[in-house]
Amino acid sequence: MNKYIQLKIFTLLILTSLSLFALPVVEEVPVSRPNLIAFHMHSEVLNQTMIIEVALPLSYAYTDDSYNYPISYVGDGVLTFLMVSTDNTRASFGNYAPEMITVGFEFLNYFDECYRSKWYTPTQINDDEECGEVGGGADQVLAFIRDELKPFINQTFRADQAQEIITGHSHTATLALYALFTQPDLFDMYIAASPSLYWDNEVMYQFEENFANNNQTLDKPVYISVGLNEAGGSYADQASTDYANRTVFSYVYRMGRKLKQDFPNSPVRMQVFPNETHASVAGKAFHEGIHYIFSGE
Repeated sequence: MNKYIQLKIFTLLILTSLSLFALPVVEEVPVSRPNLIAFHMHSEVLNQTMIIEVALPLSYAYTDDSYNYPISYVGDGVLTFLMVSTDNTRASFGNYAPEMITVGFEFLNYFDECYRSKWYTPTQINDDEECGEVGGGADQVLAFIRDELKPFINQTFRADQAQEIITGHSHTATLALYALFTQPDLFDMYIAASPSLYWDNEVMYQFEENFANNNQTLDKPVYISVGLNEAGGSYADQASTDYANRTVFSYVYRMGRKLKQDFPNSPVRMQVFPNETHASVAGKAFHEGIHYIFSGE
């Protein structure tokens, strides 16, 4: 008897045995939770349709209408929204952080790396290996948040406009720092996990320098983090032990030190995760970041 016939007989026996038992009746339904909302929003500023996801605190339906919650805006929503919103909910237990509203925003072309490079970076470059001429959309994205997304969220949900957070990883962490350096009144707290500070010959350091020259103090909590094993460029060699190849680490660590140097008494924290790469560090960074900006620890 050949193996194909043996496999067919084995499968038939399994199916026959299963038919002897009463199986539960199931019906496929969309995955949903009462505190999660998702919708598309057309942006006139960007001329793009955006994916917007909102996670409300578990107590939202039971609190007084006069009570407003801190709110965290999260870039790269398709990749990070569920991670951040779930962790924010967990963090509220045991007073690790207050309950908050989490809002994720993302482009429909979220799997296109060139889209991320186009919209979340502060300046345009002409020689990107994958995308060619790309970048410089950060001002428009911040305008979308300021003029379209925030007004809608504030009108629809009970958000505390004095406790607005921007959270990002990689390119969207660069967006968060760019918001701090160019529009510091747009948010009240900043979480930047592994920002892409190598972009356009380290142009973000110029924005930081201009910010430092025009501001004597920095009184808003800023959390910056990086994994020690982060490589540069395409992140192809995440396991490299050569310090010189850890360009993301060196750029980010230097930015943290620069902010502490320019604003020595400011609520800025620079955290290094020893065993993490660019892909693995985000969850830990978001968790530690939300704790720091509310507790200072």
